[in-house]
Amino acid sequence: MNGQSIAAWIIAALVWTAALYQVRALFRRPGNPARWTVCAALFLAGAAVSCSAPATITYLNRLFGVPNLGMLMLYVLLVAVGDTPVERLTDFDTYYATVPPVAACIVLYLLALAAMAATVAMTCWRWAAVAGRPWLRRGLRVLTASAVCELTFCAARLAAVAARWPGANWDALNTKAAPVFAFTAPALAAVGVALPACGQGLTRLWDRWNRYRAYRQLHPLWDALRRATPQIVLPTRPPWWDIDLRLTRRLAEINDGRLALRSYADARITEAAWREGHRHGLKDDELAAVVEAARLKAATAAKASGARSVSPLSAAPESGGGADGASELAWLCRIAYAFVHSPVVDSVQPATGTAPSSEGARTT
Repeated sequence: MNGQSIAAWIIAALVWTAALYQVRALFRRPGNPARWTVCAALFLAGAAVSCSAPATITYLNRLFGVPNLGMLMLYVLLVAVGDTPVERLTDFDTYYATVPPVAACIVLYLLALAAMAATVAMTCWRWAAVAGRPWLRRGLRVLTASAVCELTFCAARLAAVAARWPGANWDALNTKAAPVFAFTAPALAAVGVALPACGQGLTRLWDRWNRYRAYRQLHPLWDALRRATPQIVLPTRPPWWDIDLRLTRRLAEINDGRLALRSYADARITEAAWREGHRHGLKDDELAAVVEAARLKAATAAKASGARSVSPLSAAPESGGGADGASELAWLCRIAYAFVHSPVVDSVQPATGTAPSSEGARTT
């Protein structure tokens, strides 16, 4: 058993898995002709890839005692139209390229396969341009890539076969390059067929991962506000597996902490952060997030020292980020990032252990 056989069986297993997945959907809607077509195509592709393994060809040849009977599964009636007594596991096409009946069948088979692949590629590409569902569009583009690989496979084998006619030897195209595309094409086809059905699950998984990342990114800001105002944290802990509830709680506690620090916020810190942010080239939401992070960092330090601001803000801090939950989450994540990483935030903080004085407020 060689690596080509193992690779063929791995790809075949992937195609068979996609076929079985589609069969399950077929049972739910047995009257859908498109579903029947997809299932049939996947089963045939899985059988073809399975039979393309040299170990499978050897087994079929020995089982029935007919040389190259394994190729019969790939080339239909190829063995019956010419004399092919020598068993060839990987270079059947080029070895018999100069036997007229066999060569004719090989060329016709490859040309027919190439025409089919070209048609599939053009059809899937056109449909992908107008598909409304994102995962359907992605699946059609993957199917286009699969058809292009199939077309490249045909071109490589045709070139190797044609090179034999004047006596040249391009067998590497047949034995080295073509198998790569032959194994890649059905793998991509299986993925392309599965994407429209599995895409929503992948989207939900990706969204869940992003919520978890946001939850972790908010932790430094939340922890600083919690230490400054422990009352913002509810006594009951949310379930560890419910990331939506945990994230909602964290957002609410951060906003409560921001409001609790209002009397410790210093307008001079805000003004200094605006000036320093502009000097660093910050604009729009990025600048606003840095200013808010600087305000909160100074306010937590001021509350820890027990010094209320002598230059308080004239209004409550804005929530920022828009009205919906997604924009609020993005806004607070920007603040949390600036709270930890922004050099502007650190540069405008008062000296440790000191609070702004009334004299400083008059001279500023």
